[in-house]
Amino acid sequence: MKNVLDYVLNAKKLMTVKELREKLGASQSTIYAMARGEKPIPEKIQERLSEIFNIRKEMWGKDLIKLAFGELILEDATSLNALEREVVEYAQEASRKLDDDRRLVGVQPAGNAIAEKNFPLTMEKRVPNSTIMPFIESDLVKEYLQRESDGKGFYIWGVRARVYNKWVKLSPKDVIMFSKRGRFFLWGTVALTLHSPELSRTIWPEYEDEDELFEYMYLLKDVHSIDMNEDVKDYNKLLGYSLSNRVQGFQVLDMEKSRKIIQAYDFNAESKGKLVEEDVDSREEEQNYIEKEDLRAHLFGNRPTGECCMCGKHFPVKGLTPTYIKKLSECDAEERQDRNVVVPMCKACDVWFEEGYITVNSSGYKDCIQDMNFEKVVTTDLLNELTKINGQKCFYWNQENKKYFEWHYHYHRMTN
Repeated sequence: MKNVLDYVLNAKKLMTVKELREKLGASQSTIYAMARGEKPIPEKIQERLSEIFNIRKEMWGKDLIKLAFGELILEDATSLNALEREVVEYAQEASRKLDDDRRLVGVQPAGNAIAEKNFPLTMEKRVPNSTIMPFIESDLVKEYLQRESDGKGFYIWGVRARVYNKWVKLSPKDVIMFSKRGRFFLWGTVALTLHSPELSRTIWPEYEDEDELFEYMYLLKDVHSIDMNEDVKDYNKLLGYSLSNRVQGFQVLDMEKSRKIIQAYDFNAESKGKLVEEDVDSREEEQNYIEKEDLRAHLFGNRPTGECCMCGKHFPVKGLTPTYIKKLSECDAEERQDRNVVVPMCKACDVWFEEGYITVNSSGYKDCIQDMNFEKVVTTDLLNELTKINGQKCFYWNQENKKYFEWHYHYHRMTN
């Protein structure tokens, strides 16, 4: 059951849709849509429904979950009539049955220009409760949010009114997967769905016009990286879609598809890189992951194969990595965003470059270790491989990334 209208029509069968149509003066399709939660129930219709079924107005339009009926649950039961008590009890029971098998999965693209601006504001850091609470009317909901976040706030994302019929399907404990440039990179657990144009204007102030507002929001109590580097092709294969299918627009998967995704991705696993607010290293690791995925998309786009800039060999893109020329830990905020700071390398060359076995001099030529006296472990086989590329021009070296290669060369050859 989605809401009270759904309950009285389909669970209690107090009236047929045809009969209700005559009383409301609304079409059957509109009544079906309101009962499924695909359309909001207008205030005037809520008033009329209250008269028809003798159920107080504030119950209509609410999702049948404990959170939505919190104030009524706390209220003295004697103030409720028999049917109202049934509705409240059903909402409590529905919440108890909300387990992993019933969770839905939302898929949220986050790679366009607007998402790039909003993501740092509300997804790379939590929105504090002090910002959220003024827009919450229910004291019980405030207590719930305080408890769920340990007072630290929530990650928040939102969608526009045109996808309300998808957003309304979400409930607490559902999962949201974020994608961009053909890859899933982040997921989180829904704590609450919230419709608030005012909060939207507060946290994303650049978008104030009615048709621009991301007013239908979901609050996420945790955010995790998808460290399997999962691309959309694997997702498409799992759900029986065409491998060329692209994730476009916010969507909520049906129960069957959601179950397949939850089983495949194991969203309960603690190994997914949970962002713990107290742990600075964890936050930095997640931020590094997001930035690196942006740079990966810049280097490889949608190409299936690429070339390592050191050994010159071709590999599937999954076998290549965007390697930071200057150590990431040494980059300032501007350098981290500079697309010239990374080059494509195979995973073997990435290791040897990171450790200084391979460098590039100020003229753009590869400078590899040539003897066993290097301060780190060296083998004859490794020296033989490095000899093959030593002295070759690095085809990725240019005036834009020259300063990063010079930093790398100086760090490994002049200071060690």
